[in-house]
Amino acid sequence: IAKSNHYDKDSLVEIFRQYGDHLYAKGDLYGAIRQYIKTIGKLEPSYVIRKFLDSQHIEKLTEYLAAL
Repeated sequence: IAKSNHYDKDSLVEIFRQYGDHLYAKGDLYGAIRQYIKTIGKLEPSYVIRKFLDSQHIEKLTEYLAAL
């Protein structure tokens, strides 16, 4: 919907970040990483890295870092 309404890149990135945060909070870590990958180039990578530094989440962090 946001893309079809011609939101600018910064607005879209904020939507992806917020949705990623929501999915992360709900425990959908794979979904969260997919949203955070869409923010590459605009959102500071350290924001995502800090969330996934826990050794239990290394696989998801690796996916993000590979996309970065």
